[in-house]
Amino acid sequence: MKSHPFILTIFLVIIATSNHLNAANLEKATVTEAVNDVSLIDRSTKKTGRVRVQDILFAPNFLRTGADSRAELLAADQTVTRVGQNTLFSFLQNSREINLEKGSLLFQSPSGKGGGTIQTPAASAAVLGTTLIVTTTKNGGFKVLLIEGRGRVRGSDGTTRTLNSGQMTYALPGGKLSKVFNFHLAQQVKASSLLKGFKGKLASSEKIDAAIARQEKLIKKGRLLVTNYLASGSPEYVYLASDTAIETLVNQGVEEQAETAAGQDFQTAITRDAVISGEELDPSSVFTFDGPNAPGIDPPVAIGDSPFEIASLHGSGSSDAAMFAAKSITLSTPRVNLSTYEGRSVFEFLSIDNTNFESSVDFAGLKNTELHMVAGGTFTNKPGTVISTDASNFLLAALGSSFPIDGQLTSGNLFKAGEKPLELTNFEIISRGGGLQLLGGQSFLTGLKLDAKTNLWVHSVADTTMKPGSGFSHSDLLANGVKASGANVAKAGKQLRISAGRDVSLAGFASSAENTAIIGGRTVRLQQISMSDLKSTSVFGSPIYGSSQPTIQIIGNELVDITQGRFYASDVRMQARTINLRDVSFASGSKVVLESALGLLAYGPFDPSAGSGQRPNNNLPSKPGYVNFIRNVDYGGQPAENFVNGPSDAKSGIIVTKPNKVFSGGFKP
Repeated sequence: MKSHPFILTIFLVIIATSNHLNAANLEKATVTEAVNDVSLIDRSTKKTGRVRVQDILFAPNFLRTGADSRAELLAADQTVTRVGQNTLFSFLQNSREINLEKGSLLFQSPSGKGGGTIQTPAASAAVLGTTLIVTTTKNGGFKVLLIEGRGRVRGSDGTTRTLNSGQMTYALPGGKLSKVFNFHLAQQVKASSLLKGFKGKLASSEKIDAAIARQEKLIKKGRLLVTNYLASGSPEYVYLASDTAIETLVNQGVEEQAETAAGQDFQTAITRDAVISGEELDPSSVFTFDGPNAPGIDPPVAIGDSPFEIASLHGSGSSDAAMFAAKSITLSTPRVNLSTYEGRSVFEFLSIDNTNFESSVDFAGLKNTELHMVAGGTFTNKPGTVISTDASNFLLAALGSSFPIDGQLTSGNLFKAGEKPLELTNFEIISRGGGLQLLGGQSFLTGLKLDAKTNLWVHSVADTTMKPGSGFSHSDLLANGVKASGANVAKAGKQLRISAGRDVSLAGFASSAENTAIIGGRTVRLQQISMSDLKSTSVFGSPIYGSSQPTIQIIGNELVDITQGRFYASDVRMQARTINLRDVSFASGSKVVLESALGLLAYGPFDPSAGSGQRPNNNLPSKPGYVNFIRNVDYGGQPAENFVNGPSDAKSGIIVTKPNKVFSGGFKP
């Protein structure tokens, strides 16, 4: 869904003595710390140089950080600027302005020492004597998180938002501002590299600690409601304040009145559990974004094509979306009729805690609408559950099963697994109408069956682990067609993608799709697998001629390790620093490209370290950086090493080489 371009100017005025007009301009600042990839760019010559401590950034030159990188600068008046990863910024001449082209920035200026103005391509924020974080967003706006102090945000349409410590707001298309959200300050401070990723302490650290203590007291007293809900397109876990009227009643001890009022708006609906036991939904728990019962949050939007676009799950979506919201949701009905919401962009089930499947259920009536199921905690299921829908796209996202540290789900970042891993056993999902996405943090899947009409994607922030259930038969699995019960099966009419920020581990797994990609930020381990590209349905030994693009790709940073696998595919590509293969068969006539750090077959004729008599497929130890045929690796039933090192443009055979192009986030040869 498209966001319209907009110009938004925003001013954050801190309630303090306004003497910044007499403060010195931010013409330069000294680098006090630089972590990993930090560089200076001369604006006039475009020359780039690596940053060292004590280097000086002069206006209007740029400072740029790469992935997993950050920097801290100190001005003469003790103004601190901290820059997060993948950020580009500069000071502007003859002013106290910072130009933030992209990325994230922490700005802290001691009270009484002057402030500054942070500008992004679509907005600006003027600050004085406080600590805040500004992060650019994909829709052209930005978010402001006030870490300590008090401030005010004003949009170009004249609307204002007052922020206290632990509160945030978003700049939205059209010059408007979002509602104020109470984010979990303690979690933000603990997880943010801008706050905890540097050697020295901020001058405002004691004020930040005091602000955390104040918010924790409010949480303990129940005056802030823990929701684990996404706020306006950011996967940061936030706390939403209870509705003022309900909060007043609760504080007065009038519990009956509070119970009566609960469920009448979004804030109270998410404090109550919901059991769906019939075809029709309780209308008091359904919220639309184009009517009087709007929940006061951004509507959900479709997931992006990339597995790392979960941040767009909630953002500047279409106002015609609808949402069923509750604290927890239990489904114990064979059918839910959603035809009332047909034609809307998205219908979403949002549980602040968990969503529980007590029975198989068919979500009917959404042929032209996306169906999202989002759990602030995780999903649980009764074994044997089958979920089906005719929606145009089906998304399950278990947000509470992971805690992204900085809100960007890329394999290069660090992640922490949540307290509630996503565990599904003997669980089947059928998306009859279109695509299917299953998103989690630390995911443990047993006997999973997934079937999508178009594209299918399974992604975990940390690890994706699949194990077969009871009744699994390896011999049936490796036939060209899956007959064994208990196997993990993934079918897609178009593209299949299984990925994880760290490790992918699949056992007893069969897949079929026109194109398949299995991607691990660290490792990919496959055992007892069968993979088809839908073009290679003939038996092994029959010719299959390679196409111009790989139909199956298996990519890991450090390691790809496969034991007992068959590839019914015309084109197979594997890439990792080290590749280990045991009992693996490739189809005759297929093109197999194996890319390792050294680009050599271990113990092969071109391996300079191979000893006399050492050959592949002889159970020799794996050699790091090589492609290792450890045992029984064959090509069309013949020893695979006999088909290695054909020309790079060959239509068939096995090509062992260094990567021509390293997958984003992959290893560095």
